[in-house]
Amino acid sequence: MRLSPPGFLRFGRAGSLDVIYGGGEANVAVSLVNFGVPVDCVACLKTI
Repeated sequence: MRLSPPGFLRFGRAGSLDVIYGGGEANVAVSLVNFGVPVDCVACLKTI
């Protein structure tokens, strides 16, 4: 999951952030499982 400001704003000037699922972490986890490495996935979402 990546947080990025909308448009081309800087973090300091943004009033909100967009949540983008990158998927890179999931690809690494799948590759590790294919090599026999045990993998756990933890997700935490907090609303304010």
